[in-house]
Amino acid sequence: MKSLDMNNTNTMYKIIIDKHLEQPEGLALDPEDGLLFFSENSPNGRIEKASLDGEKRSVVIYSSLLRVMSLSTDTENNLLYWADFGRETVEVCDYDGSNRRVLRRMIDIPLTGIQYFENVIHSVSFSRRKLVGIDVTSGEVLYDVSLKIGDPFTLAIYDGETNKTLNDPCFLQYCQHICVNTPSGPKCLCAEGYVLGTDSSSCIERSWFYDKGIIVNNATVFYMLDTRALNGQAERVPYFQIPTAIMTTFAMNAKSRMIYFADAKRNEIYTLDIFTKRYSTLLSTNPVTDLNYDWISNLLGWIEPNQSSIRTFSLNNGTASTVYTNLQQPISLTIDAINGFIFWISTTTYSIMRGTWYRKPPKTIISDLDDPMFLKYDTTSQRLFWLESGLLVKSSLPNGTDIKSHIIASRATDLFIYQDFIGWLSGEEIHFSSKTSSASEVYFNIFPNPMEVGVFDPTLQDDLRGTCKILNGRCDDICIPTETGSKCGCDIGLQLQAEQKSCDSNIQKTDFIIVSDFTHGRILQINFNTEEIVKLPINVQHTSGITLDKMTKDIIHSNSISRTVQVFSLQGKQSTLTTVTGFAYAERMAVDQSTGNIYFTAISSQPNSSYVGVLHRTQLVHKILIHDLQNPRAIVLYSAKGILFWTETLEVSKIGRAFMDGTSKEYIVTISGGSPNGLALDFETDRLYWTDGQRNTIEYSDLDGRNQRVLMTDKDAQLVDIVLNGQFLYYTAWNRQRITKIDKTKGTEVPFMKNHPELGRLDSIDIYSNDIIDVNTSCSVRNGLCSTFCLPVPEGRTCDCEENVSLEPNNAICAGVPSCRTTHINMDFLECFPYPGQTCQFECKSSFKQMANTTLACNSSGQWSPDTDLVCTEILCPFSIHHARLALDCSRKVGETCDFSCEENYNRATPEYLICNSTGDWNHDTSGLCLYISTSKPDSGNGSFLYVYMGIGFGVLVALIVFIFLCRVIHLRKTTKPTGLHYESSVMSERNQYSTFMNREYQRDFDRPSSGEYNTIAEMMEHEDMKAAKPAEDFNDHYLSPCADTTQGTYIQMTDPYVKPS
Repeated sequence: MKSLDMNNTNTMYKIIIDKHLEQPEGLALDPEDGLLFFSENSPNGRIEKASLDGEKRSVVIYSSLLRVMSLSTDTENNLLYWADFGRETVEVCDYDGSNRRVLRRMIDIPLTGIQYFENVIHSVSFSRRKLVGIDVTSGEVLYDVSLKIGDPFTLAIYDGETNKTLNDPCFLQYCQHICVNTPSGPKCLCAEGYVLGTDSSSCIERSWFYDKGIIVNNATVFYMLDTRALNGQAERVPYFQIPTAIMTTFAMNAKSRMIYFADAKRNEIYTLDIFTKRYSTLLSTNPVTDLNYDWISNLLGWIEPNQSSIRTFSLNNGTASTVYTNLQQPISLTIDAINGFIFWISTTTYSIMRGTWYRKPPKTIISDLDDPMFLKYDTTSQRLFWLESGLLVKSSLPNGTDIKSHIIASRATDLFIYQDFIGWLSGEEIHFSSKTSSASEVYFNIFPNPMEVGVFDPTLQDDLRGTCKILNGRCDDICIPTETGSKCGCDIGLQLQAEQKSCDSNIQKTDFIIVSDFTHGRILQINFNTEEIVKLPINVQHTSGITLDKMTKDIIHSNSISRTVQVFSLQGKQSTLTTVTGFAYAERMAVDQSTGNIYFTAISSQPNSSYVGVLHRTQLVHKILIHDLQNPRAIVLYSAKGILFWTETLEVSKIGRAFMDGTSKEYIVTISGGSPNGLALDFETDRLYWTDGQRNTIEYSDLDGRNQRVLMTDKDAQLVDIVLNGQFLYYTAWNRQRITKIDKTKGTEVPFMKNHPELGRLDSIDIYSNDIIDVNTSCSVRNGLCSTFCLPVPEGRTCDCEENVSLEPNNAICAGVPSCRTTHINMDFLECFPYPGQTCQFECKSSFKQMANTTLACNSSGQWSPDTDLVCTEILCPFSIHHARLALDCSRKVGETCDFSCEENYNRATPEYLICNSTGDWNHDTSGLCLYISTSKPDSGNGSFLYVYMGIGFGVLVALIVFIFLCRVIHLRKTTKPTGLHYESSVMSERNQYSTFMNREYQRDFDRPSSGEYNTIAEMMEHEDMKAAKPAEDFNDHYLSPCADTTQGTYIQMTDPYVKPS
């Protein structure tokens, strides 16, 4: 295999994989087995395997990857190792993706490079400047070295003492360019621009242009730059000259290696075959700008500025048509071939317009721009780019939303987008820059008077329909590329449904654990009887703590970045969003089941400002209970006793205890060199358990800190949180991809969950079961008659208020707290405490009926929910009466007497009045209040004449219909069109003022009638004129035969196709 010397113009390289790639980063080889492995990190991370020639691609890992930056192989054991920068893990699997496991989670040490050597993974961390060695069997760290200089990003292992003899499978292959080993044996490859000869070893030049490149034209010449020019690597520039032309615009079919261009001298569009270097006339037109090629519909589209129109030419059937006319001075036509949209700029309104080839009325997607130009659609990012104010490159989504500003491109005369780069022409220079840069990074001097620039890359013209690139392959969750398109997969905790597109899960109602997966922003539910994992439909990020309200089964989640607390149902419906406080965020939380209040430890960015606080879920206010804490973490409540416990993690860590109103604070446990991360209470034995993440132990004590014991040790686990249920404890650990279950008395591990390598860093945990719920009766009934906070204490309760608000003299009501009104004409309240967060029973008064079987809740603004007027509505008798009308003064209320009158031809059957009963019914049957009066007359004997008149009328009607039908048939025969001419009115459609003719069945696919059939008489005449002006053979065959006379200038054989950039 020849070396790749970027400074040598004789360099040979071969692109072996370029399909379905956006952000490939990691790469590892097994030359002996002829395999390569690589990672693709956007949009869904995956690891793929292929042979060294790029064939036989397959996805080996596709779930729970974030950013795999480095891979390495153990070629003797066929194991693949990788470092996931986002997951902070080193992982391993077999070559086929099976037996995946997390070797080590490197908390806060993201790795950028790894290398396997002699049963050790050697790795580097760019951000931490570390060199770390990990044992591949145990996952233990063997060495950890801090580097004082440099920023290490990758590494390689060199061992001069180990000599390994390998047979070169390419030794006798005699490949002219490149030889690679594959699973089926050695294989010859040719460099870019060459194809393999029939002998399977020699290479033949395929074309004078690169397989991929950037094409620039001036009036007479096409030039191509290698795509490596984007990185500043200059190569020789092939060109093709057409000296007799004035080329104004061009488009490319990269798959067929064709260039289409417009010649302003002859007002014709030509096709240039890059393989044969021959060009020929395609069709005659008016002056043309902005030529585009649609590879899905296989047609050309362009703007004719003199007519302010957009036209197309179908390469399938050779017919041209007008799509839109009477536009507002359109420029910069560009296409989204996959979705069937076309875009252009209206220079009259300075707007970006969107339409379709099949003449859907144009739509303005962005308006009021500042002199926009050079509109381009980028198929890779699926965004529109344009230059505004002659200076700034901007972009948006195809619907005009998400407008972004990019780079300053001063004096730009054309624009192009390729992968992560933006390029533009400026004078006689071509500039390149990354999309995230603010200025030009690379530029070259090219040639005089460049006009347009475009990217020649066959992968940009792939049919992406049905692939992961379009609508995520219509997959609900994970889309996995395949050779034929795509297939769908699901994240852990979800199951692929029968239609093979959507993912769903069976949410548990009872006997479950919830746990936060910090790495992947998941909240998972695990049934502690069946071990089934369910991913809840809740998307969260930066989770610092979660807990359960065991009364409502609501999940409470805290976000450490936004400093908010969110409340979700198990089905994912967000019910509350609460800002905790200024500089602090809730680290861990616990719910007082007596009141629903949330107790939390708060970590502040300000010194000596961390605290324990309580949050009122209805009034959305909080109260600081315990001040001046140092890095508080875990918190648990013993509501029945009115006590709370918390931990502080320092060099000398502590466990504190206080009443739930913040009084009687004391420290009951001191831990030197430990890190108490989690707390759990055993209400049966009055025992306090905690996890120590530094000592990797679970310990316990009495509630006063006495009788402290170590229950168990889990070496190198980095224990985090813990909960108790019955006889068992459940805990999370950063270096365990599972929840571990142990006996609370013996400390022995009980079989529960296996390791799931897809799981990320498991942090906070809580549990729901049918155990007795811990409540304090002093606060559980009517909030202890406190208007805001009812805080349990050992001897009862304390009422308190939000920060900076004081209690009234009655020590129950807070100043300024609104109360809900309890006096209503339609209802009476039963033992109601009408303050925010409280619910009240009621009963409707007489003459009112209850519309809902519910209680009323007093909200934070002092209003009842639901509205009291909707819960008890007044009883009214019906308004409608058979053939009668109620008196105007009748209100239809219970007990009211109402008069009525009968309709015409009806007489009153009773002199009595109507009375509305308490049930909402009238005291009389309303169907018999009015009786019908007969108005019929005796038979006059003229009935027979009526039937005679009806018969005569019917006969005349039939005769008239027959006469009209015969006239219509005669008229149609006289106006039948001649065969072969399909005339269509030139009158524009009333529904679309831009359309120049009515559409027929072929309007989308441009399947015009066969030769000899036309849309209009004018089109027929134009076609006949063109035939008369050209030789018959030229008209019928736009491509010249290889033996054609070339003296007429129809093609040019390139003599010296290379010129170096100046």
